[in-house]
Amino acid sequence: AGVLTRFYGLAWPDEVVFDEVHFGKFITGYLTGQYFFDIHPPTGKLLIAAVAWASGFRGTQPFQKIGEAYRVGTNLFALRALPAAFGAALPPLLFSLARQLGCSSASSLLVGCLVLLDGATLVESRLLLTDSSLFFWEALQLLCALRASAAPANGAAFHAYLALTGVAIGAAVSTKWTALATMGVVGLDSLRQLLAAAHAALASASRP
Repeated sequence: AGVLTRFYGLAWPDEVVFDEVHFGKFITGYLTGQYFFDIHPPTGKLLIAAVAWASGFRGTQPFQKIGEAYRVGTNLFALRALPAAFGAALPPLLFSLARQLGCSSASSLLVGCLVLLDGATLVESRLLLTDSSLFFWEALQLLCALRASAAPANGAAFHAYLALTGVAIGAAVSTKWTALATMGVVGLDSLRQLLAAAHAALASASRP
């Protein structure tokens, strides 16, 4: 369902929509070497630029204004494909996150359906934007952090999920600075676990 809602008719509308006018310029700048300034880190845009380059896009679209028609020969599907892929992965990812938090299967399915059908998330996943990748990495870091906490300490699963948490945090923060908030949530939970472990150790040491 996520693939259907994100990819069906992805090349429509065939004109620059909303912030595509900005992100299109950023991606064109990466492909052509043209200087530009952006307040956010580059990872999300670089990934889209890599897919665009692989599809044959060479930065020929000017992206001057909203409503500008895409030029003939521009592979618009490829330009929007990576955000759509991240958006398609969000419903099952949020379902898994809800299950990890202890929600029932029915409640977790509701969470996945809400993400699947949320209008803002759906639209942002179908345009040349980095929001869907940001949401993906943020949700992934929360899921992996929770699974690391639930895994046996110092086991293979613990270290694997801990590493994935770090990768997801790095990918999210290097996409948009706003991801620092989610990293803070993971950090606070890690601090809580360390304090709990220290308290348990002190309590054990104080026993006769």
